[in-house]
Amino acid sequence: MAEECRRRLDLYVMLDGGRFAYELKYPLASFRAELKEEPLPFYRGKPNPDDFSRYEIAEDIGRIEHFIEEGRADAGCVVVLTNVSSLWRVPAIPTTAQDAAFRIHEEAVLSETLEWGPRGQPKAPVRLTGSYECRWRDYSKLEEGTGATSFRYLILAASA
Repeated sequence: MAEECRRRLDLYVMLDGGRFAYELKYPLASFRAELKEEPLPFYRGKPNPDDFSRYEIAEDIGRIEHFIEEGRADAGCVVVLTNVSSLWRVPAIPTTAQDAAFRIHEEAVLSETLEWGPRGQPKAPVRLTGSYECRWRDYSKLEEGTGATSFRYLILAASA
C-alpha cells in the first residue's frame, strides 16, 4: 500500500498517443498582497521548510523516472512555482547542510544518488537515472504586496 501511494502522480495526460506524467510543487514563503480586482487579500503566513521542499522535488523527479522506466509514461516533468528565493539563489558559501545534495539553485545539477545529511530527521536516498540542470525563470511579481512577492518557476523534464 505504501508503495502504491508513493507512486501517485499529480497529473497524468494522454495526448495524441503520448503519455505524460507531471508533478507540481508550490513551496511558499510569507507574503501578503491585496489586488484591486480580487475581493480578498492573498496571505501566506507560514512558510514551507526549504530543506523538505528540495527533498520532495527530487523525490518527484525520481517518481517521474519510475513511471517512464516502467513504460507507464513516455515523458514527464516536475514543475516548481515558488516565491522562496533561497530555492533559486546560489548560496554565498558552500554548504554542508543536510539537504546540500538536493539544492536546486540556478545552474545546480541533480543526478545519480542524492544523500540526505546525517543530522535531523533521516530520509532515504533519492536515486536518479537522468541529470537535471536547474534553470529558473521569472513568473510574476506582486507589486501591491509585502514579503516574498517575486515568483519564479523551474521545469525539470525527463524522457525515455
